[in-house]
Amino acid sequence: MFFTFFYSTLCCSLLQITPECIALDIADKCQLQAEKKGVQLGVVLDCFSGVGGNVIALAARTKCQVVYAVDLDAHKLAMLR
Repeated sequence: MFFTFFYSTLCCSLLQITPECIALDIADKCQLQAEKKGVQLGVVLDCFSGVGGNVIALAARTKCQVVYAVDLDAHKLAMLR
């Protein structure tokens, strides 16, 4: 039973994740806009992180100090960790 639930959650999450190239492009644009405005990205909050496609890209590509991931599904957050 647990395996079936985990597998269906995993498959659904992987279908909904932002493709890596798009997530990296979003992160680069966020960093570019911050630099253009002369501000530093301090805290980034992704309120619908899922398994973390955008969160991982933001943490890897931007100079932000902290990245928070929030999601209602504890299983998706566990996969993100």
